[in-house]
Amino acid sequence: MTKTNIQNGPSAYRIIISVILVLTLCGCGEPPRYVPKHHIFTDDNTDTTTPQIATAPEEPTDSIDNKWNDMAHLLSGQPIDTTNQYYSLSRTKGWIQFQHKSDVLWNQHKRNADKAKAWQEKNVSVLTRQCTQLLYPFSGADWPYANTFFPDVKEYFLLALEPVGSVPFGKGADTDRTAADTFGTALYNSVHDILGFSFFITKNMRTDLSKHKADGTTPLMLMFLARTGKKVHSVTIGRLRADGSIDTQSHQKPNIARYELGDDNNRQVVNYISCDLSNYKFGKDSILNTYLQKAIRPGCASYFKAASYLMHSPNFTLIKRLVLNKSNFILEDDSGIPYRDLIGNGFTCLLYGNYTRPIDMFKTRYQKDLQNAYQEQKSTPLNFRIGYGVKYNLITAVKE
Repeated sequence: MTKTNIQNGPSAYRIIISVILVLTLCGCGEPPRYVPKHHIFTDDNTDTTTPQIATAPEEPTDSIDNKWNDMAHLLSGQPIDTTNQYYSLSRTKGWIQFQHKSDVLWNQHKRNADKAKAWQEKNVSVLTRQCTQLLYPFSGADWPYANTFFPDVKEYFLLALEPVGSVPFGKGADTDRTAADTFGTALYNSVHDILGFSFFITKNMRTDLSKHKADGTTPLMLMFLARTGKKVHSVTIGRLRADGSIDTQSHQKPNIARYELGDDNNRQVVNYISCDLSNYKFGKDSILNTYLQKAIRPGCASYFKAASYLMHSPNFTLIKRLVLNKSNFILEDDSGIPYRDLIGNGFTCLLYGNYTRPIDMFKTRYQKDLQNAYQEQKSTPLNFRIGYGVKYNLITAVKE
């Protein structure tokens, strides 16, 4: 699978190590054989009121663009020019090594993601283009695959346990150049066990981030946004209010980071919300529930990948109900909503890849009815990694 107000000036070592550790995780079928009975998104009579967004203190637009894009490109490990405020830091020996190693890791991911993108364009792009919102529970900081499968969505809701954390503005970056030189060895020793995956392992991610004193996913999100070619227009971090605005002055730990991408003519919004989706916590979180019920309109798309089979558990029925009620299109592997629940709630499913018994950690989540359905549909294998195991599967579910 898969926070305070923004803090100024942590060391470059802290930024670089926390980002790189997770880069490697962000580890064709037949054309659709059906036409959905209605569009995936809402009709003209649906309430499309957008919750208000609280912004940070006003700054000139160019300043906001440069600030966030400079930081995102620094964290991404891509070459930056002399106009970037972090240029001098990027010329250290350690940073140059970081650029080379991060390129290798990202290119490995991209080879897999390009195959996934080709599958998306062939099999589900006709559906995803109709979606203007995506709900992605248990996401971690998995922007790369949300973007791969749902590139045209205007608003994303990524919900996960990992904290939001903070991002520096880079004050004093030049004084931390020596610290940057030490990151290469730490990176080399840290990434071997996570190479080749297409998902976050929550336990490992917590350990790695804690070990290197990172405080959340914000630097990772900025890195991924830059690596996928997104222009970061603004970032707002703070406490979520029920009306969708963000309290940037709260003394409580931040639980939302809102990223506005693109320009005024082609804007996308990514909401990363740190939350516990178990019934006990989610059911008592009236602010989050009120916000999601209002902000996510009927007819959205939902996505699950390497979700630890939590939607099979009686402890996660509230978030499952929200997804089933709000979604007209769901893309998932077998660790998402059980096949029987999709069929029982009026979804028509197409199956891709190979379904086998889950890995030993989740062996009790085997679905006999899904196995039978795979045998009947005779799906073709997927040529890219996605989810658990050594054979991969995807399910598309359309509400008829």
